Amino acid sequence: MKHLALVLGAIVSAGACLPAAVSPSPTPVAASAPPRTSIPPSATATALRTPSPTPSPSAVTTSAPGTACQRSTGGNAPLTGGALAEVRIGSQPGFGRVVFDFAGGALPQYTIEPATSFVAPSGQTVPVQGNTHIGIRFNGAGGMGTYRGPTSFRPASTLIKEVKLVEDFEGVLVWGVGLERVSCPRTLVLGSPTRLVLDFPD
Repeated sequence: MKHLALVLGAIVSAGACLPAAVSPSPTPVAASAPPRTSIPPSATATALRTPSPTPSPSAVTTSAPGTACQRSTGGNAPLTGGALAEVRIGSQPGFGRVVFDFAGGALPQYTIEPATSFVAPSGQTVPVQGNTHIGIRFNGAGGMGTYRGPTSFRPASTLIKEVKLVEDFEGVLVWGVGLERVSCPRTLVLGSPTRLVLDFPD
């Protein structure tokens, strides 16, 4: 019995010397990355379109005969043009011609376009013979009342029926051209002297 008690005591002592059980540390959980948000098609970059160049103010647009005539512009900035010195009407094989001669070396700013009627600064309608009409407007043509020549022409032409001054006021000149039928002018700018030439194809 004494021997058994000694053995039990030794076992108890040995058990006391055993290290305490260690609880395993928790395994760290990797944080999940936030889901990637796809870019909707509407948010993608849009290629920039290069804007088309603006036509120069001095460019002249013409139309083929027999079609609706287009508006044409050209000349210099307002208030820099010369005075209208002479208007001439003529006929060449295949076309009728209207010529505006300017003194001072500079062609005023001009606009050429189809017209259905002409109105004077007073508000009164100015009649111009012809079945179809073209209006020519000059801005900055040397000041007020500078043109001293004839204000109406009725040439012996089968196409050009009349060329008439509609307005001459504070540097603005408006001429009306009456035609027998639609004919879109071909525009030329010539020098020595400065001239604006309109050729109306037959």
